[in-house]
Amino acid sequence: PLMEETSFNAALGKIFKFISVMNKYIEDSKPWVLRKENKLDELKEFIYSLLEGIRIVSLYLYPVMPKTAEAIQRQLGLEFCDSSLNQACWAKGEGFKVTKESPLFPRIDSE
Repeated sequence: PLMEETSFNAALGKIFKFISVMNKYIEDSKPWVLRKENKLDELKEFIYSLLEGIRIVSLYLYPVMPKTAEAIQRQLGLEFCDSSLNQACWAKGEGFKVTKESPLFPRIDSE
């Protein structure tokens, strides 16, 4: 589509809707309970699925937030992949090596 036909708000809305689905997945799966009940296989599947979702979000964010997308991929231990949506297939990666950096979106105190 032509740039004039592109709706960034609509695209971002769909990305954030997917992020909301991932948040619900966390609430429904209760990974803290899986760990407490020693259901490690289920916990591993949960973590992989969540990280895979985050990886895919980074690909869709790249056109509007390239530095954030790069930071997400770096923190997932991935070699940077630009906005090639060919990589947006589920289970494209073999695994993740998560590293902690500064928060991507730090909280802003409103007081």
